[in-house]
Amino acid sequence: MWVRPITADEAARVSHRMQIRGDMIYSVLFLMQFLCGPRVDEALALNVKDVFERSGTVRRSIWFKRTKNGEPRSIPVPSELLPPLAKLAGYLNRRGQMVYNGALFVKGGGLRITRHNAYYHYRLAYIDLGMSSCGTHSPRKGWATLAYEHYARRRAVGEALDPLKEVADTGGWKSIDACARYIGFNHANAEACQSEINAKFETARRGTEGEAHGGVGGGRFR
Repeated sequence: MWVRPITADEAARVSHRMQIRGDMIYSVLFLMQFLCGPRVDEALALNVKDVFERSGTVRRSIWFKRTKNGEPRSIPVPSELLPPLAKLAGYLNRRGQMVYNGALFVKGGGLRITRHNAYYHYRLAYIDLGMSSCGTHSPRKGWATLAYEHYARRRAVGEALDPLKEVADTGGWKSIDACARYIGFNHANAEACQSEINAKFETARRGTEGEAHGGVGGGRFR
């Protein structure tokens, strides 16, 4: 079954719904996927020490060691993830499960949460919110889509980069084509889309320069 990406608004709603349901630990897992882009198994493989210092403070980057392509990668911790991680640390401390060398995402008996557990709790929130075609890949797909848009904007203003390559490298794909298939378009279509973005930006830029010199602006984003 095709699984769609989620938007930032949907991610906020899903996270909030999980907290209302009492699924705080799954809310943090979900947000980590959406904000940092790991596969659910890569996030579930994390230990406390991969995210927190011994002092209990959050590290600057999360170290994903057990990845699908076999290559460890480090992802900077976004500021939006700091409050949820602080709540998770407090939750684990209250349960006596904040063990430095132990699993980060654990359930009642101290066992590591499984992919099946995550899917079940994600689905409960999706159903409550009437969100169809969503699964454990949806937050990662949402991250990949937004990351591509971010790099596309940077290339549109002159940076020499390939948006798909940047997403592939950051997200841990072995090839650009595999990354493109995951997001939902092929590389040729992505290049065509990028060319259109570049053309619109150039038209708008020239129009802005014309206005600055007393001319009439012609370009507009659509």
